[in-house]
Amino acid sequence: MLIKIFYSIFLLFIAGTVVKGKECVIYRAPLGFIFSTATSAYQVEGATTEDGRGPSDWDIYARIPNVVRDNSTGDIACDSYHKYKEDIRLLKNIGVKQYRFSISWTRILPDGTLPKINHKGIEYYNNLINELIANDIEPMATMVHFDEPEALNNLGGWLNKDMPQYFGNYTRLLFATFGDRVKKWVTINEPLSVSTYGYCGQTDRGSPGDFKMHCPWSKYLSAHYQLLAHAEAYRIYEREFKEKQGGSIGIALNTGWMEPMTNSTEDREAAARALDFSLGWFAEPIFKGDYPQSMKVGIAERSKKDGYIKSRFPEFTEEEKQKLKGTADWLGINYYHGFKVANRVDFPYGISQEQYDGATIRELVFSDPQGLRKVLNYATKEYGVPIMITENGYRAINDSLNDTPRIEYLREHLIGVLQAINDGSKVLGYTVWSIMDNFEWSYGYIIKYGIHHVDFNDPERKRTPKASSHWYKDVIAKGYVEKC
Repeated sequence: MLIKIFYSIFLLFIAGTVVKGKECVIYRAPLGFIFSTATSAYQVEGATTEDGRGPSDWDIYARIPNVVRDNSTGDIACDSYHKYKEDIRLLKNIGVKQYRFSISWTRILPDGTLPKINHKGIEYYNNLINELIANDIEPMATMVHFDEPEALNNLGGWLNKDMPQYFGNYTRLLFATFGDRVKKWVTINEPLSVSTYGYCGQTDRGSPGDFKMHCPWSKYLSAHYQLLAHAEAYRIYEREFKEKQGGSIGIALNTGWMEPMTNSTEDREAAARALDFSLGWFAEPIFKGDYPQSMKVGIAERSKKDGYIKSRFPEFTEEEKQKLKGTADWLGINYYHGFKVANRVDFPYGISQEQYDGATIRELVFSDPQGLRKVLNYATKEYGVPIMITENGYRAINDSLNDTPRIEYLREHLIGVLQAINDGSKVLGYTVWSIMDNFEWSYGYIIKYGIHHVDFNDPERKRTPKASSHWYKDVIAKGYVEKC
């Protein structure tokens, strides 16, 4: 009801002004719009062997020589486990009203399962959550952000049919422990990335390992069990906690906008299929109860062509479809870039599985803010729930404190979000990835996304504001972004 009232009373003002002799356009955020920033546990916390935390798959994977490009690990990372109060001061200084962080599964359950509970881990997250609230910053907690327990990975990880039950037990504990204060939950971060990089082995970017030989089926099966795990968590909350705690649950899906390479019918249809093979793959079951038809048909046809006796694409039972349908109160979107898409039947070596099965080929568009606007308008029309931009950020290798390219990137994408709101999209807020430089998975500390620089050569991990942090602070304070 509050969400409906929020969207019935706001107006988005787009006005002209003059700044230092330049014509500028002001894009004003609506009343109640949430400015946020984000991190994840393995990327910032460090303290991977302290206070009873068990090993995650990334603790093991990062130690394989040359898997991480600078051969680094998240053992110390930004040392946020010890410096969380300092990080919250950064958040407070910028003025964000929400902070998206993730909970390390193995800091709570060292082997991923009950009944062994690590109370030191619970104490850490209690302290973090309480400190956020004391500083008038809303906690948004992600339950798993790529760092699954290594003990469960040894049992098959997301290829294990019991994984949804393990995840359900873990999330029930989180709701019972933190749900009196955490009112926004993200179940799984980027299940598409987990399936693509962790269970397809197409690149060196993901854990738990090399599934390249099994990719035609492991990619889809790992996604299948992630969806069922998400539904398990949502239904547990709905049955046991929601009435008393009054919170909400979403999921963070990564996607780019799929723009047809030409205006031909074939390319337009290919772009629609490509969007089904990214956003729709997870959003359709969650909001409509089943996979997109184009995926079911495309994968079945390719499976038959490749000599399989049945489709490589798993199916939901009728009971599972009903359990899945309607299992998100809002949709999180992680958006970084767009694609140009063309129809393609014959493929070069090394093409991704979803392009092969979807009969498409893509070209990356590094910065595509109008694509973000289109994604938001599409998701609003298709799924009809509020949307939160749960990640958007600019990557750089030779980054500097005067990071004007990041400012330009963030400005254009935030404008795209505000334009989508003006179009009628229901967008709750915008989250910058990330509050600070951190361990960026297989890139280690080579690439930077932070609006604060972290000196990883300093034992104290000194944080220094970049120009982008000052820009974001100014935007939050004014409540609008301007383009001159």
